[in-house]
Amino acid sequence: HVIKSSKKGIEAHNIYTWQIENQDFIKGFLSNDSQEFAYISLSVLEKISKEKKKIIIDYVFEILGKSNIKSIKDITLNDFKKIISDIPRLNKLEKEELIKMVKAFLKLAFPI
Repeated sequence: HVIKSSKKGIEAHNIYTWQIENQDFIKGFLSNDSQEFAYISLSVLEKISKEKKKIIIDYVFEILGKSNIKSIKDITLNDFKKIISDIPRLNKLEKEELIKMVKAFLKLAFPI
């Protein structure tokens, strides 16, 4: 379900920005950018095996746990590219697909 928020981008996921009317959440809609990100994400993720998805998730959380990054806002595209390029056991095409997904995420998370 999409809930209407008083914020945009990644900040719209903060529950304190969600809008309520008569004790019910107000229905929101996905922006064109959100729909594009969902499409890109699904197309990228369906090309990656379950085993490699686990490797990616474990590796990203390991790196983030060891870094000084405290918030998604602290991460740059170069940080993402470095993390992805260092993920073990991914081939070049898989890494390129993940970078494409990250670019779409950053565009959505930090609207201009």
